[in-house]
Amino acid sequence: MSKKNERLKTQALGFFGLFVTFTVVVGLNFFAKLDTQATIFFQKVIPHLLDLPFSFLSFLGSFEVTAAVLAAILISKYGRSIKPAIYVVFAFIIGTLAELSGKLYLFHPSPPKLFFRHVDILFPTTYVHTNYSYPSGHMFRTTFIIVLLLYYLSSSKNRVSASTFFVISLLLMAISRIYLGEHWLSDVVGGILLGALFGVLSIGFLKSTKYFSK
Repeated sequence: MSKKNERLKTQALGFFGLFVTFTVVVGLNFFAKLDTQATIFFQKVIPHLLDLPFSFLSFLGSFEVTAAVLAAILISKYGRSIKPAIYVVFAFIIGTLAELSGKLYLFHPSPPKLFFRHVDILFPTTYVHTNYSYPSGHMFRTTFIIVLLLYYLSSSKNRVSASTFFVISLLLMAISRIYLGEHWLSDVVGGILLGALFGVLSIGFLKSTKYFSK
């Protein structure tokens, strides 16, 4: 196994360990006070004027939009080569199932309605009712796509500016989930860890095929 593949394996195991450990701690309700404090802080320092922009950002992180973006990236990268795209889509689907499993079975109630600041916009998205809120699907999907893009752009001349843009985008998405009262801070962190895990796994799958270099 090459050093790069070994590094990917180490990263995947690291994110897996972090996600499992963090999930256990969340399930034990250790972050209840911090979650509430974080939501109150962001809603105090961010004016209501940003309710609509953050709501639009939330729309961009919806399943429909992110799935379309992922499809566009894969078509642009691989064209008619279906096999490498299947590896990435497989990782994305398994990660989505892991996200939904957490929201169905891990006792972690969503923020109460008094924190809700989401503004309805003209682009409805599909909503799947789940019992709880951990982890954030928006953060899982956003992180997954960003990890994939960062790897594709790793040899690009614009990788520094692209990385800065992606990090800022991820930070804004994270803040929006908390500020809008859609998720707790712990949901956001869990979603990032899950997205990083499956993003790295998708890269590992691609590295195992000759199509990756195309």
